[in-house]
Amino acid sequence: MCLPLKPQQGGGVYSFTRTLRNYLDSQTYDYTTDLGHSYDVLLISAWTTDYRSVRQARRWNPNVRVVHRVDGSAKAYGRFDDSDDRLARINTLAHVTVFQSEFSRWVTTVSYPLIKVDGPTIYNPVDTLLFTPNGEKLALPPGTRVCNAAWSTNRMKGTWQLHVLAQQNPDVQFILCGRYGELPECPNLHLLGTIDEEEMAGVMRSCDVFINLSLNDPCPNVVIEALSSGLPVLYTDSGGVPELVGDAGLPVTLDNFRTQIDHLVSDLPSYRQQARERAVTCFDISVIGAQYLKAIESLRQ
Repeated sequence: MCLPLKPQQGGGVYSFTRTLRNYLDSQTYDYTTDLGHSYDVLLISAWTTDYRSVRQARRWNPNVRVVHRVDGSAKAYGRFDDSDDRLARINTLAHVTVFQSEFSRWVTTVSYPLIKVDGPTIYNPVDTLLFTPNGEKLALPPGTRVCNAAWSTNRMKGTWQLHVLAQQNPDVQFILCGRYGELPECPNLHLLGTIDEEEMAGVMRSCDVFINLSLNDPCPNVVIEALSSGLPVLYTDSGGVPELVGDAGLPVTLDNFRTQIDHLVSDLPSYRQQARERAVTCFDISVIGAQYLKAIESLRQ
């Protein structure tokens, strides 16, 4: 198999790629990152590999099978460049599409009809041994600790609302990991900056609740990592996040935040257990990795 995306720090597709490669290494599954090498299957994510390169790979080896991993529509996520056009064009070269959630399928086939090649829904994976409730915890400010993580400053991530929530709830500590642009200073907003996965795992297990305020987000890795860390999730009822969280969290708005977080905290041990069990059962890399290999092996038959 070829995984052409080079390793890089960050979330999203880079987090997925790191986790999948670790799984393939554990299975002694041969793969390359070089499009010019010999391989049977080419796994590409959204528009991260350009059309010309994929077409050239198919010309070099007419028998290669292309698996196209799709998240969502750029336009649905507030981007109005040529990303959707590139996504649709690349999909014409695919033999199977992997949708990251049922929302991902709907938004790219119905709401924005970009994807024509069908395939399974396979959620993003998590390393449940790294993102775990067990382990060393950080000395964070006292009180209910709400974690958020964001790599993009796209307004549809909803992170601008964190300042509003912090002002309205001065007894709640908001622990922020990643990039946030300009947020007004507030004593209970704690920006930790860009951190690596090991540090992120430590932060998450040291908090009580995770909050995700994004709109039309197909399958955010940080939500799955939070569940794996034993954090129930407060989320905007949008995109694929409700599919991921299930009963291990609650939908939230600026108006009902206090009611919802008080509800979670009142039964926190139970919610934490539900979150961890959901991650281990549904999103562990051994589960998701096997689903990817099944999809890949089906192309060889």
